[in-house]
Amino acid sequence: MNLFDWLQSRELQFGALSLELQFLLKETLGLSVLANVSLSKTKQELLDIRYQDYLNGVPLAYILATQPFLALELVVDNRVLIPRADTEAWVWHCIQSFKLFRARVLDIGTGSGCIALALKYYNPDWDVYGVDISEYALQVAEINSMKYNLKVSFLQVDLYNDFDGLKQKWDLIVSNPPYLDENHWRERPALHYEPKIALVDSAATGLSCYEKILSYARSSLKPGGELWLEHGYNQRDALIQLIQLHGFFYVCYDDLSLYNRVVVCTL
Repeated sequence: MNLFDWLQSRELQFGALSLELQFLLKETLGLSVLANVSLSKTKQELLDIRYQDYLNGVPLAYILATQPFLALELVVDNRVLIPRADTEAWVWHCIQSFKLFRARVLDIGTGSGCIALALKYYNPDWDVYGVDISEYALQVAEINSMKYNLKVSFLQVDLYNDFDGLKQKWDLIVSNPPYLDENHWRERPALHYEPKIALVDSAATGLSCYEKILSYARSSLKPGGELWLEHGYNQRDALIQLIQLHGFFYVCYDDLSLYNRVVVCTL
């Protein structure tokens, strides 16, 4: 069987495939350009499995077990949140703007390790830590660390209970924490493939994680240090109130779609 036969058997037209499906086919078959190649039995079986997952709504990153993040091609699966382009954009801005040659850096809620590993990749002399409550997420982060031979210290930490044991002082703290409230999560079934713990604030309000992070950063940032926070598109006003309550100055940035999504805090 060749690819055109396979497509025809599924009532798909070669010239009318979505970009996402084209990408899935090329990655599965190892092609740079989609062409009518012969399919081995192994390739056909893999294509069948991945296409069924695609029809079932499984995110493409999970089907392919990989997701790009800046210069890195990260391993991802359903143990971790899929890194987003909007996160990638603010992390790149952070890399370009935070210019300490040597810095001690903490990534809170590291997940796949995407933020911590990108910071380390572009700043090899930084001392980078990534913490997460999920031991399963940390397993993926370690895999990505070993893949690129990037020395990042990954630790299991519950931001609601364990911060007292994290006594270091930091030049830079970054976080894309779980900030969805329960209702928002329920209304978006596409998110239900990803680990709920990485998306939904444990208090189900969407803001309690920031309260803990701000309180910790208030006592743990070095003079001149910065705290970078990603937040929900409708949370900026409420978050700014918390930021001011904790005595921080702040600068706001929008995401790639010009939604309110990032705040940088300084003391």
